[in-house]
Amino acid sequence: MSILTKIKTSSIFFLVIILMVLNSCVMYYNISEISNNFKKNITQINNLVIKTKSNYKIKSNTYKELSVFIIDRNLEPFKSISQEMKRFESSFKAIKDKKKEVLALKKRFEKITNGKTKIKSNQQEWDEIKNIKKQMSQKGNEINTAIKKYTNYSNQIGNNIKNSGFQPMDKIEFINQIEKNQESLKSSVQEIFKNIDLYKAKIDNANNNKFINDSIYNFKLVVLNDMNLLIKKVEKSSKLLFFYKKKFIDKTKNMQKIWIGENTYANQALNEIKNQIEIIKGIKNEFNILSVKLNQ
Repeated sequence: MSILTKIKTSSIFFLVIILMVLNSCVMYYNISEISNNFKKNITQINNLVIKTKSNYKIKSNTYKELSVFIIDRNLEPFKSISQEMKRFESSFKAIKDKKKEVLALKKRFEKITNGKTKIKSNQQEWDEIKNIKKQMSQKGNEINTAIKKYTNYSNQIGNNIKNSGFQPMDKIEFINQIEKNQESLKSSVQEIFKNIDLYKAKIDNANNNKFINDSIYNFKLVVLNDMNLLIKKVEKSSKLLFFYKKKFIDKTKNMQKIWIGENTYANQALNEIKNQIEIIKGIKNEFNILSVKLNQ
């Protein structure tokens, strides 16, 4: 046998040995270690989602509470707040969807490794597990990205509401504010009703005792009639004051907190009440002018 032949034979022999060694070099992996790593990652993801969910609940409830008091939802700034809220809700849904995808990967892993304590590196299942690990890592990164996006929208919706001019207010405090506005009128209205009766009695007495002639008496009766017309207006405004207050209380039944600002039912109720108060104040001034005429 030639030297060249011997070299070739030896090379083939060593190559076969190397291949046999490589084929026999199989790695074993503990399922529990891989499972624990998965659980650790999922726990971290769950903690992040829980914090996000808590924040979402607060912002979502704030928006819902505000929206109840908005008259026209197509007016700014509420319109922009609603548009931002849709983006905010969409970003939160993206986080939940990513979490579902992670849990689906976990179920796949559990199905593959069911009943197993170890797995060989040359088994088909190991390739599937490696693929799951890779996807799990990707999903983790995707969730982090989704949370950053969500945080931006969360801050934006918070700033939009804060800078909108809408403000929360305790309902009892608001009603007290309404009653305070009404309180100043009570004595004025009572005075008007009291004076009209006194004036009528005084004029009738003067006429009966011939202290005034028929011409003056008739003039004063005309003035009294004008006063009675003003009283009817006061009665109408007083009823409207009660109506607007009751309407607001009924609309906010079982609510402890309300929202005030332009384009809210609270502001509408307050403006309607203030309007009737101004009407009554104006009537009082007219009544005083007629009183002067009556005493001439």
